Amino acid sequence: MHTLGIVHRQQGRYDEAADHSQQALHLYHELRDPLGKAMQLEGLGGVYARQGHFPTTIAHLERALRLDREIGNRPGEADALTELGLVHLRQGRHVAAVEHYRRAIGLYRQTGSRSGESVALNGLGETSHAAGHVDEARRQHTAALALAPQTGDEYEQARVHTGLARVHDACGVADLAHHHWQEAARLAAGLDVPLAEEFGGRGDPGRLDRLPGPEAAHAAVDDARGRVRRNGDHR
Repeated sequence: MHTLGIVHRQQGRYDEAADHSQQALHLYHELRDPLGKAMQLEGLGGVYARQGHFPTTIAHLERALRLDREIGNRPGEADALTELGLVHLRQGRHVAAVEHYRRAIGLYRQTGSRSGESVALNGLGETSHAAGHVDEARRQHTAALALAPQTGDEYEQARVHTGLARVHDACGVADLAHHHWQEAARLAAGLDVPLAEEFGGRGDPGRLDRLPGPEAAHAAVDDARGRVRRNGDHR
């Protein structure tokens, strides 16, 4: 049921994904497995977020966060905080998003998860940009750029180049914006996820206004990161 929920979510069948994840959540509850419950709650939060059900999303993610704290699962706690950061960003609640992303970054650094830190730094950069703090966004995306290649995660590398393309475009630095756009398109070209179409299917690297927003990039990154995380790899 857990695996079916992931497959349905990746294919955009969110009602089916929620149904299978709910069944898996019930099973983990009967087995008294708090780690399994926390994972399913976070997964359900991701499903509801993509459907735009933000209050339900937050409720599930906060339940996952509490469980992770109770059992001392710091990687899971950091992941839940990162997801909450994105939800707050999508609602325009930039202060709350920054708070959650910063807490996540601290935990990722404690646990040595360069992959998680890169994801949260990109989220922080997207939030800073949305709030009009372009210089901060550039610093945060640049920090993520230093980490992403170390993880081998091409999804996150494509995302960081998207962020930097947007930043340089906003600052009027067309050559750097174009460079990062091309890097994003190159990395995404071979990715079998919706992000690849968003990056690579346009054929016009000069149209930065067509780059996907943070939620589109995050959806693909979340799927890839979730597969790694659930196999126990917290690089």
